[in-house]
Amino acid sequence: MSALPVILFEPDGYVLDGPKLMGRQSAGNSFLRAAISAAERTQDDPTLLAWTPFQNSARVFNRVVAEISPKVKTGWVPTNRLDLLSQQGALFLPGPGLAEAARQRLRSGPGAWSLTGATYTLCSHQAMDAIVDMVAAPVMPWDALICATTVAQHAVKTLFQLQAEYLAWRFGVKNFVIPQLPVIPFGVHPEDFSFSDSYRVAARALLGLAEDDVAVLFAGRLSFHAKAHPYPMIAALEQSAVKSGKRVVLLLCGQFPNEAVQNAFMQAAKTYAPHIRAVWVDGKDFSAYNRAWAGSDMFVSLSDNLQETFGITPVEAMASGLPVVVTDWDGYKDTVVEGVTGYRIPTWMPPPDMGMALAAAFEAGTINYDRYIGLSCLEVSADNEALVSRLTQLIRDPVLRRQMGAAGRERVAKVYDWNVVMDQHMALWRDLDLLRRNALQDQASSLKGAPKCAPARQDPYRVFGSFPTAMISPATRVSLSQGLWPVPDWQGLVTDPLFSFAGDFLPQKAQVDSLTSVLGQNQALSIAALAEAFGCSVAETIRLVAPLAKVGLITLTNSN
Repeated sequence: MSALPVILFEPDGYVLDGPKLMGRQSAGNSFLRAAISAAERTQDDPTLLAWTPFQNSARVFNRVVAEISPKVKTGWVPTNRLDLLSQQGALFLPGPGLAEAARQRLRSGPGAWSLTGATYTLCSHQAMDAIVDMVAAPVMPWDALICATTVAQHAVKTLFQLQAEYLAWRFGVKNFVIPQLPVIPFGVHPEDFSFSDSYRVAARALLGLAEDDVAVLFAGRLSFHAKAHPYPMIAALEQSAVKSGKRVVLLLCGQFPNEAVQNAFMQAAKTYAPHIRAVWVDGKDFSAYNRAWAGSDMFVSLSDNLQETFGITPVEAMASGLPVVVTDWDGYKDTVVEGVTGYRIPTWMPPPDMGMALAAAFEAGTINYDRYIGLSCLEVSADNEALVSRLTQLIRDPVLRRQMGAAGRERVAKVYDWNVVMDQHMALWRDLDLLRRNALQDQASSLKGAPKCAPARQDPYRVFGSFPTAMISPATRVSLSQGLWPVPDWQGLVTDPLFSFAGDFLPQKAQVDSLTSVLGQNQALSIAALAEAFGCSVAETIRLVAPLAKVGLITLTNSN
């Protein structure tokens, strides 16, 4: 394979200038920047290829890459050009949807290339269906679903196990091939969070922070249900401000879904935390977003949500030199080192089977996805006593804040710098490619007997073969029509709106002229004889004559 895989690219997964910025878009854009950097570091003539059915998406890919690095060339692999994908040997998918891509790969063979995907949100029906679909899909040992954290890996393994148990009950099948599940984190670009002392001073001034204000930053989606319910944070900061005797300012950095939610957030801060000042920083304003990181003293994120598996903002906080206070939840378990880069506050949730009613309501459609994750987060709690204690400790102690902030920066440099993370991706892609090539060379049993395509993506003329009176076969005889209706002008016909929609699907005029010339010298010829005369396959000949029979230029008859 080439140094980097072909990248499945649609703008919604990578571009940051849309109307609503989502975490997966930030992660996708950050990954793309890292891939561009890796191309520059590892290739003499750096090139990145986009896999998409849409030429406009390929143009956006070209523009985005050029804006990041004019040195890196780009190319387009249309999704129907499986031959080009086979030449590259690997495809990266920015999500867990390996099953559909594995089924399409059957058209070139299950060993034609390796597939890698990545975990983002796992609790939506779409994401969970994509994951369990892999258990029965033609994924291979040279495929991988990259899990950003150990908790994401555990969730995927649980879904695989539940699906395997279901298939064993339903069909008696017990042996399954699943993709590899390596744990490779998301990364950050540390240079994005490197601020000079003068910039920090200027940022605090623009944020309206006094020298003795302790600025506590929360960055992320500002909603009740989609990231972290705000009440515990607001209430705990109020208690910490009172206990410490310090002036605390809460910076809420992100986007509100609507004005009502914004009003509710700001009013809650006034109602439940009268001793702190809450300031909103628009997360879509990149300059303001940077100032919030630069001007803050510490970071807090009390995530309680099922949809997040990593959580990039604590890593960004550590890159900014901020100590972090987070819940011991989701990917925060991996990223934050307790007592070193910050504090992880213990969390509680109900045990298995207690969420069955919630899952049933979501499945039935009586509650939507937002309500599903919103209701579940209300049953997740943190150790509030520990939370207040840790917040108070950091608010009081600027020396501890600096120590933890420095430790966070060091951890990011060693573990979460995209250059470090991308090296892990590159090593994985090399290992997968070696597995794939060895299997091809050894003619592994897993490759034998593979179908030519997925059953539900079969040749329509096979599935619907009972529809016609007869099928065109090598023995079918072809002759010129004998004046049943006027012989059409082929070139004029294919440009008529009745047929022009088919475009290149229809035969070219030169092919039609050659066919009519041959048939004009013979009373009738079989498909097999025509194929031999033209030096092409029977299939190509059938594709040539079928549209001509449609318009009455030729006549088809069964062989006697």
